[in-house]
Amino acid sequence: GRSPVRGLLVVDVRDVARAHMAAAERLDKVAGERFIVSTEVRLPAEALAAAIRAAISDHARASIRVSGPAAKGSPIAEGHPEVDAAARLLEHLSIECQDARATVGDMARAMVAAVH
Repeated sequence: GRSPVRGLLVVDVRDVARAHMAAAERLDKVAGERFIVSTEVRLPAEALAAAIRAAISDHARASIRVSGPAAKGSPIAEGHPEVDAAARLLEHLSIECQDARATVGDMARAMVAAVH
């Protein structure tokens, strides 16, 4: 089926796995801590759609639709920092999240490959 693309905070599952491993290796230092593993900025729908379009074939590109802008009254505008996570991840776990556009492109290529 078809789903409109909306602005999202994006995290690469590989970054989540690396963060889990790093936390396990540093358990004595980070026990009881919580970490947000995510990019800090909500990507606008058009940026997500563009990353997907760039990653997949012409045939699949035609079916990508973009929804409207963020809902009115949203407390944080798309493209602005939403969470403060990067410095803490780097300091405590030595993790830097992958670029969200690259993550979305990797996901799109993997999904297309899985159905072909």
